[in-house]
Amino acid sequence: MLKPKHRNSKITSHTPFSMRKGAFSLVEIIVYIALFSVLSVVITRALISSAQIFNQLRIARDINDSAISVMERLTREIRNANSVNLSKSDFSTSPSRLVLNTTDALSAPITIEFFVATSSLRIKEGDVDKGPLSSGKTSVDTFRLFLVNNTNSSAIKIELFLSGRRGPVDRQEVYYNTVVLRGAY
Repeated sequence: MLKPKHRNSKITSHTPFSMRKGAFSLVEIIVYIALFSVLSVVITRALISSAQIFNQLRIARDINDSAISVMERLTREIRNANSVNLSKSDFSTSPSRLVLNTTDALSAPITIEFFVATSSLRIKEGDVDKGPLSSGKTSVDTFRLFLVNNTNSSAIKIELFLSGRRGPVDRQEVYYNTVVLRGAY
């Protein structure tokens, strides 16, 4: 049997963590901190990505809601119009202006005007501004109209570029439509 050379020297053995009753070693603390850091970065990136995707969906919804509102109203008013007031309308430029000659509920003649002001498409009935058709969360980048005439009818081709922005996320969508004036044939 071997005896230690000094009485106070002890032979220590390395025991696994589960068998120790003392504190953590420096290597274990560094490993845990590294794992926690990596996990924190992954979770933070996932949350940021989720927030960006959520903002993209909100922007897409806002743009689509504005497009539906604008296109439905334009289509309805153009179809019901008797004629286009060519002297007050402005075609092929952006922003275009459209003035329609139509009648109100009492069959009295009235004009309906579509125009862009402060990045929103607005409507005027007679001389009364009825407000914006597009949402305040979107902006009208391009509103261009083209008058299409032939011997039997008239139509208006619509180009509408809408955009939205929420924080660092922005999006633009383009919409097209062609509407025939029912009162023109």
